[in-house]
Amino acid sequence: MPYAQKSISKLCRALSRNLPSGGSDGTDLPSLKRLIKKPKNQKTMNIQELIEHLSEIAINSPKAEVRIATQPSWPFENSIKGLVVWNKKAWLDAEVELIRQSIEGSGEEPMSHKEMVDMANHNLNDEGSEHDVVYLEEGSQIGYLPEGPRGELGW
Repeated sequence: MPYAQKSISKLCRALSRNLPSGGSDGTDLPSLKRLIKKPKNQKTMNIQELIEHLSEIAINSPKAEVRIATQPSWPFENSIKGLVVWNKKAWLDAEVELIRQSIEGSGEEPMSHKEMVDMANHNLNDEGSEHDVVYLEEGSQIGYLPEGPRGELGW
C-alpha cells in the first residue's frame, strides 16, 4: 500500500473513532480516500463517466468542493471558474469564420456560405476536430496541492 494511502487510512480510522458514524458532516469517511482514475491506456474521460463518478461522490458528500489538480512537477490546486461546451456546431462556426476572414484578407473572390460550410466540414474531418468537448475553466490558484492527493495521483 502506498505511503499516502496508509496515511489516509490511518486518518480515516482516527477520525471515525472521534466522530459519529459517517462523520459529523454526513460524509462516509472511507470514501475520502477513494481515488477515481482512468486506466493508463485511456487518456480521456467522457462526460458520462465524469457524471457517474461525481454522482457517486455526491451521495455522501453533496457539498464537496470541486478543484483541479495541475502540474505534476510543481503541483497546484485550482478552483473551477466555469465551463464551456465546444460542439460540432461551434467547431463549424469557428472554422467558417476563419475561412471568411481569410478570403476577405486575401482579396480572393468571395465564396457562398454553403461553399464555406462545405470547406469547413472538410477541414474539420481532416483535422479530427469535430467531436464535442467540455472545457473546465481554471479559476484562481488556491495553493499547493496537499501531500495526500499528490501521493494518490502518483505525483
